[in-house]
Amino acid sequence: PDYMIPAYLVQIEKIPVTANGKVDEKALPNPVIKSDSQYIAPQTGPQKKLAETWKELLGIDEVGIDDNFFEIGGNSLNVVQLTVLLKEIFEKEIPTVTLFRYPTIRMFTSWLSHEAMEQHRRCPRVRDHIARPTSDCRSVRRLAVP
Repeated sequence: PDYMIPAYLVQIEKIPVTANGKVDEKALPNPVIKSDSQYIAPQTGPQKKLAETWKELLGIDEVGIDDNFFEIGGNSLNVVQLTVLLKEIFEKEIPTVTLFRYPTIRMFTSWLSHEAMEQHRRCPRVRDHIARPTSDCRSVRRLAVP
């Protein structure tokens, strides 16, 4: 299965061990993560906010708008953490699955702006509510006469 395949392979001279003879995971070197995509700096406000959030969450120095969240060190636990942070930043509930579907900053901010336009389109203006009577069946009252 895919989840059992290591994300990174690092060649080392000797595997560090503890006094008990087990692998000393704390002494293992951190992998050097390089993205396959060419670096393109964040340009818009939402892109910059998202890039800063990714850098803090993943502990990396640079994030381009075409870098894949999972290829630069993100995992499913980070996605849950990111969902909470994004709710605070954008003041909007972001479904966790959205971050899996749109794993780059460019893709996510594109989805975010499209979502905002859709929400604006779906929400009727206040004066439209006032001008037209509602046809909602809940607003109809019935009088039963014996």
